[in-house]
Amino acid sequence: MKCPKCPDQAMELETWPGAELERCPRCQGLFLDAGELERLIVARYGGRIDALGFTPLSDSQDQKSGTCDRCRKEMDPFLGPHNVRLDRCPKCSAVFLDQGELAHMRSQ
Repeated sequence: MKCPKCPDQAMELETWPGAELERCPRCQGLFLDAGELERLIVARYGGRIDALGFTPLSDSQDQKSGTCDRCRKEMDPFLGPHNVRLDRCPKCSAVFLDQGELAHMRSQ
């Protein structure tokens, strides 16, 4: 699978209790299947998945639209918990989080 926002970059699979996610090694963005975001927000280990804060790269990536590599659909921006701008695939409901977004949602 390719990163929705770094299309030349292959995502790396990570397995956590109750969730398998893909992380972009370049931008550190996270690709989550439908329902995984909700589980990660409340999971005790969720803070370790995205312990880093926002960076200039993540700020610039946040303004880019992404494309779901699974469905080839442009992802739609939406406001997640605590008004964090996230991206969701309109077909499979997968969610892409830029670096720091999960950590920010968990810290509120």
